[in-house]
Amino acid sequence: MLQLDQAETIILKLNQVRSGRRNHIRTFRKGGRVFATLNEKEHRSCLRLNPVDQDVFCRLNPEHVMRVPKKNGNYGWTLFMIQHLPKRFYADAVRCAYENIISLSRKKSSALL
Repeated sequence: MLQLDQAETIILKLNQVRSGRRNHIRTFRKGGRVFATLNEKEHRSCLRLNPVDQDVFCRLNPEHVMRVPKKNGNYGWTLFMIQHLPKRFYADAVRCAYENIISLSRKKSSALL
């Protein structure tokens, strides 16, 4: 259903997102914080969601959306097997991850004041 280039386009349409690369993994940042990755070899994406959104997306499609194992899953990192997902479903998840990283940045900024 969803191809890597389509997933990348969805992410890059968001305001002030920067992309980078580590070998076969593309990283996407907002304000210096990674909120999404695309693994080109395994055709999957990893998004950092808040716990509620993570639970919702995992329940909606448990075969193709899952928490990252161990500690990273507790921080909201969630795997999406994008080739099996509708574009709109993935776009909604990306928007949630983007808003989550903005929220985390605000909390950190206010804690420093």
